[in-house]
Amino acid sequence: MVSNHLKVNNGRYILIPITITGNSGLHHNAIRTKITEQPMTRETKTITVVQCALYGEELPALERLPFPGELGQRIYDNISKLGWDAWQEQATLIINHYGLNMADPNAQELLFQQMESFFFGGDGGAPVSGAPVGGKGGAPARK
Repeated sequence: MVSNHLKVNNGRYILIPITITGNSGLHHNAIRTKITEQPMTRETKTITVVQCALYGEELPALERLPFPGELGQRIYDNISKLGWDAWQEQATLIINHYGLNMADPNAQELLFQQMESFFFGGDGGAPVSGAPVGGKGGAPARK
């Protein structure tokens, strides 16, 4: 059996328990590794921004195409990471609300249509019909 936990000893060494299998059976040894303190360094990172069609402002861009094809390229060029994250939440609502089977090509087509409407339809995407929208909850008010 191999033990895989680390133990810090006085902040200077890490004890790494290991198990070695040999001809004579299992033996438990510890390897001591010295921790060296390194000064913090300043790194310059370049981020790519895009004028997000969903939010109407410059935001960090997607790192890669979300999927191949014309719509994937359009999203990559015009939608931010924040916008893509918002779509993933909306897509989950749509899939669950309509009970979509993503192996069905018709369900995929519906989701692609909803995606295009969400990003480029101008209204931030149509809400899922019948789904609760804000407020205090889904139940009707008492009389």
